[in-house]
Amino acid sequence: MELEVEKETHDLRIISFNLARTQLKCDLRTEIEVEIMNLGKKDEDEVVYTIKNSALGIDITEGGPGNYIELESDPYDEDNTFSKTHTITLPSDTAPGTYTIEMRLYRDKDELEDYQSAELTILACEEEEEQPPEEEISGEEVEVITPPMTPTISGPVVAEPEEGLLFGLNEWVIVGLLGAIFILALIIVIILAMK
Repeated sequence: MELEVEKETHDLRIISFNLARTQLKCDLRTEIEVEIMNLGKKDEDEVVYTIKNSALGIDITEGGPGNYIELESDPYDEDNTFSKTHTITLPSDTAPGTYTIEMRLYRDKDELEDYQSAELTILACEEEEEQPPEEEISGEEVEVITPPMTPTISGPVVAEPEEGLLFGLNEWVIVGLLGAIFILALIIVIILAMK
């Protein structure tokens, strides 16, 4: 039994359109990973894609006159797909907010085949607070005043035992030791009496 799949004549697809980092703060650089594929019956030799966002100044075009992307129709051919990673760096004064980055895939130079978008969020970069400049002292004599030192006590330090302790032992430990000594003495007396 054979299964026959009817393919469209032209069928280009964006397989992946991913931002390496979807939130940027201070370091306004990320990568956009793109993969496109030809799922149609016809080889495509004038493929172009664009990645854009005018507010962020992103305007990438891959392919074009003399440099079109060529995609084979054979799914087992390595030229059936095209992958590329684009690095984008935004200006440091980019306003915080969420921006939509759009990718469009064209065949025959300008026939739209596929579209995807991704969200990029720019977070505010908290700058370190500036320290006020130190006042300059010009020509005046400055007197440095050193506070008196607190006297230190020298000599042996004696620790007072905590209340309820004898020789540093808890009273229950002492009672247990005295009981054990009493029982041991009683056993010795009984053994001597039996002789």
